[in-house]
Amino acid sequence: FVADTKAKGQSLAIKLDSQGVEGLPAPRPWREIFVYGSEVEGVHLRFGPVARGGLRWSDRAQDYRTEVLGLVKAQQVKNAVIVPVGAKGGFFPKRLPAGGSRDAI
Repeated sequence: FVADTKAKGQSLAIKLDSQGVEGLPAPRPWREIFVYGSEVEGVHLRFGPVARGGLRWSDRAQDYRTEVLGLVKAQQVKNAVIVPVGAKGGFFPKRLPAGGSRDAI
């Protein structure tokens, strides 16, 4: 894992070889990266070393990983001709400025 203590708050990133985690329900990503910080938390799911995908802002604090998993499944179907597997990242901002619009941020 990587801990960054130079940022405004504390942050932590954990990269998992999901194939080696017993009890993890299918589908298991090739790699899974969790990021946790005082201002944001997120996940990146990769289903292969070469994958196509993107990044998404989530409004679902409790289940953003489930949201990202659904999106990466759709990504795989959409891009099957280009790249056989997909990837997707999602993040959830925890401390937004008061009155700040999502578009402005």
